[in-house]
Amino acid sequence: MPDSHFWDLLSANQPWNLFFYFGLPMAMLLVVTATELIVLYRQESVGAWKTVNMIAGYLGTIAFAWVFYQLFSKIWLPLTLHTTVRWRGWIDFTALTTYLGSFVGWLGMIATDLPWSSLRKQPKRRLLIHAGFLGWLLSLTFVGLFLTLLDSHSLGL
Repeated sequence: MPDSHFWDLLSANQPWNLFFYFGLPMAMLLVVTATELIVLYRQESVGAWKTVNMIAGYLGTIAFAWVFYQLFSKIWLPLTLHTTVRWRGWIDFTALTTYLGSFVGWLGMIATDLPWSSLRKQPKRRLLIHAGFLGWLLSLTFVGLFLTLLDSHSLGL
C-alpha cells in the first residue's frame, strides 16, 4: 500500500519523527482542549486552569510552528513545485495541507490570549472566539491525520 508522504515521514527515524511531528503537538492539543472545556464550563477568565490552558497553548504553538516549518519547507513546497517528485494523489496533498492549515487555529488561540488583544476586555467574546479557533484546530488536525491513513490508489481516486 503506497503511504502518503506525511505517513512516510512519521514512520522514518522511529520514534523521534512520530514524537516531534505528531505526539508533542497532539499532546498539547489535548491539554488545551481539556482545559478549554473546564474554563468554558466555569466561565473563568483567570485561574489555575486558564494558566495551564495558556501555557499549553503557547507550548503547542511553538511546537507546531516548528512542525509547520519543517513539513512546509521539506515536503509540501518541494512536492508542489518540483516536476520530478509528485504528490501520491489528491488525498496525499489534502492530508498534509489540512494538517498544515490547522496552524491557523494555534495562531488564532494565541492571538486572543495576547495582552494587547482587544478581546481581553471582553472575556465572554474572547472565550467564544478562542473556542472557535480550537474547533478549527481540532477539525483540521483530525481530518488531516485521517486522510494521512488513506490510500488514494485503493480508493480508485
